[in-house]
Amino acid sequence: MEISKKHRLGLRAAIGMLCALFMLNSCLDKEYTTVETSDNATVLSLTFDENDSIPHLDEAEFIIDNDNNLIYNKDSLPYQTRIDSVFPSFTFASTAGAALIVDGDTVYLTGNDTVDFTVQPVKLINYASDGIHFKEYDIYVNVHQVEPELFVWTQLCEAVYQHEGSSQKALQKDGALYVLVSSGLKNYLYVSEDASQWQAHAVEGLPQNMDFRQALVFNGKFYVASAGKLYASDDASVWNETSHSDYEFVNLLYVFNDELWAVVRNVQTGAITFAGSRDAQTWMEGVALPEKFPISDYAAFTFESRTGKAKAMVMGGITAEGVVCNTRWCTEDGSLWVDYSVEQPEFGSLSGAAVVYYADRLLMFGGVDANNQLFEGPILESYDEGLHWATPDTTLNKLPETFAVRTNQSAFVYGTSIYLFGGRTRTQVFSDMWKGKLNKMDFSQQ
Repeated sequence: MEISKKHRLGLRAAIGMLCALFMLNSCLDKEYTTVETSDNATVLSLTFDENDSIPHLDEAEFIIDNDNNLIYNKDSLPYQTRIDSVFPSFTFASTAGAALIVDGDTVYLTGNDTVDFTVQPVKLINYASDGIHFKEYDIYVNVHQVEPELFVWTQLCEAVYQHEGSSQKALQKDGALYVLVSSGLKNYLYVSEDASQWQAHAVEGLPQNMDFRQALVFNGKFYVASAGKLYASDDASVWNETSHSDYEFVNLLYVFNDELWAVVRNVQTGAITFAGSRDAQTWMEGVALPEKFPISDYAAFTFESRTGKAKAMVMGGITAEGVVCNTRWCTEDGSLWVDYSVEQPEFGSLSGAAVVYYADRLLMFGGVDANNQLFEGPILESYDEGLHWATPDTTLNKLPETFAVRTNQSAFVYGTSIYLFGGRTRTQVFSDMWKGKLNKMDFSQQ
């Protein structure tokens, strides 16, 4: 919408009066000066001066779009930033006078203006120094309409299944979600495209008492270890035992640096070590497990640090001797391990937690301590790659009241969201599916 003829004529009349006064003053001078004028009325820049009562205003960076006659800030100002008392500063290629049309009222620019940008767009008209040519702009001051740092949690499915089954794992592959469950007497598979509606499928080729908690997806296939054996499947329904005469598979760890990693026992020596494979067929035995390294009930995950360094971590869990660990092991190569618990020993012993890397932080969900008491939380976060942990700001990240604190849930990142599935307490098994998303992951500009 263009500036009305009324406003344009009013501004031009004001400019005419200024020009007349200028010429009169020039005539009274003893020396005459030739004044060069321009027909260029474009805006070169807009900045907001600092306002002590409104933080962040001066951080706005504006784009001047002369092709479309727009002025706007691509990166929105922080949520709830006031824009009702702004000190704007314009620079023009040339100007004989400029004005803003603010909610129908004309504000002639003097260089000491306070402007309310709440009603948008604010119209700008600038006359070039020749007093004839002019250019009009629409100004938009973008402010985030939602809190970018707020997590929004939604329950997608109240119960994927109703039967017994506390050994669970939720996985994602090729755009579909899979839930594997064992009751100790039977194995189950559920598949969904949207995490809300689930279809049951038969499971073949696995022992009845499977522990699915460390199941993984690697190179387009599903893998799980049980009783020393490694099983593989293309669809999580039909499974086949893979042949490995040299090793017994104690448990799977993670996918790291394009390899599937596991804890294995050498059949000949009895040594328990790390092992990695690029095809899940040929395995390279690695170093022995450090003292106090878990073999079950741990949270194992990988992530890329802010500096682009690939890292793997194993948090908590239970050792071969049955001891619940107060350890947070970290590695960059799968061989050299550092225990971060020396930095925060009061973190405590832990098993059954789930950890994901999301939005430049680690988030830990659930777990139990050495006395099988549910871990305080149910969310902890780390901004220094697992070195220190603390409870997040509950005004920004808090699971709904209807989400029961638990252990042994599955957690993974898919797209821009975190998915949480299942878990259990001493008396209850859950099969619910939740999705959480940080608001700022949902927009690039608001």
